[in-house]
Amino acid sequence: MNHHLQVLELPKILERLAAETAGEDAAAAARSLRPTPYIDEVNRLLDETDAACRLMAGFGAPSFGTLKNTDDALKRAESGACLSPHELLSVAALLRTVRAVADWRRHCEGVETVLDDRFSALSPNKYLEEKLTAALPDEETVADDASDTLFDIRRKMRAAAASPAPAGSYSSLAVRLPKSSSSAVPRRGRRTASRYSGHSMVLNCFAARILRCFSTRAAHSASHTCMVAR
Repeated sequence: MNHHLQVLELPKILERLAAETAGEDAAAAARSLRPTPYIDEVNRLLDETDAACRLMAGFGAPSFGTLKNTDDALKRAESGACLSPHELLSVAALLRTVRAVADWRRHCEGVETVLDDRFSALSPNKYLEEKLTAALPDEETVADDASDTLFDIRRKMRAAAASPAPAGSYSSLAVRLPKSSSSAVPRRGRRTASRYSGHSMVLNCFAARILRCFSTRAAHSASHTCMVAR
């Protein structure tokens, strides 16, 4: 940053602006802002600022929550990779924010602005959002009905716990579980039946079944939401 901008204390101003943003990407974008000498660009940016002020004055400010960048996770999901519970919940939070902002814009119907192209790029997916939220109550818990495979495994575990196998015999559950999955189950007694986040087979089934619903456009929604947050 040149000396003149330092004298004008632009870094301090941008830091205050960054503190008002809803995520790390938006904060970084705020800190990177620089004055432009081109009158057309100046007018465009002023029009966008004026449009945002008019919308917020008439309808209140939309809620962005705390945005997290999910670009890497979405790219990996598109290539068929499995995501961790933390990543899946971040995707669900992003979808929730996208839906909230899109709903807010619909409440402003009849008011056209230069920001409409930003809002029209948002693509809510309530189905996937609710599926992820219901299947993952938190980062350490996978719900029984997250997948048919998990439901069947836990049903057999409960049945085995209710009817202990005779001494010296093997339970049907232990026989049917893959060796790698069986060794990954922590020894936490009956709590294992409700907290199974480390089970790789469960995550494989769940991610493969749910994330196929996520189209390429969802990745675009992530970037455009961050742009609107600015």
